[in-house]
Amino acid sequence: TLDPVAEETAQNIVTSQVATLGSLNVGDGALVSIDPSSGEIRAYVGGIGYNANINCPQCDMAWDYRQPGSSFKPFMYLTAFMNGHFPGQSISDSYVKFPDSSEPGGFYVPANYDLQYHGVVTIRKALANSYNIPAVKTLYSLGADGVAKVLKVADAMGYHLQTQDPNKLGLSFALGADEGRLLEELNGYTTLANGGVYRPYMPILAIYGLNADGSKTLLWQYK
Repeated sequence: TLDPVAEETAQNIVTSQVATLGSLNVGDGALVSIDPSSGEIRAYVGGIGYNANINCPQCDMAWDYRQPGSSFKPFMYLTAFMNGHFPGQSISDSYVKFPDSSEPGGFYVPANYDLQYHGVVTIRKALANSYNIPAVKTLYSLGADGVAKVLKVADAMGYHLQTQDPNKLGLSFALGADEGRLLEELNGYTTLANGGVYRPYMPILAIYGLNADGSKTLLWQYK
């Protein structure tokens, strides 16, 4: 299903971005493009190059498990919308601490990337600006089974995170602490693009068998 032009463009984008971010200790990257209407993978770049002078150049960054970070927030907020929250709802972006025996001092204190507080904001603005504190507060508001609810929604959208046991995940789960695959995360995003209709990603259009006389027989075709 790969589009040669899209594949070349994607490789150039990854190579360029990694070079630009080199001063920030970024050594590799990945990019996947899926047609939401069909699920067909149009571009798949797992790294800057198989022979690149980096640690593990053969690693497939689009398939390896890695923390998604804030790109996971839409899955959490979607779950919240399915449980009574709404985009225009107000939420306080302010200091908060949650009991957590695994944290130093016994509390988990989320912080925003800019280390600032932004007062009362809408969930829409919190997501658009990727504020961490509102995201954690929203997950907390979903109750003791909030993590399990988000995992279920992500699974239904094709994004299967590595840790599926809610008891092993804390509130930082809202910020993308659980590891997942880029390919599957993008599959989840295509579900959003499809208005909630899940369609599994597909890298192959057809499989042919080679006959003794050199002709081909169609064995399987994607529909």
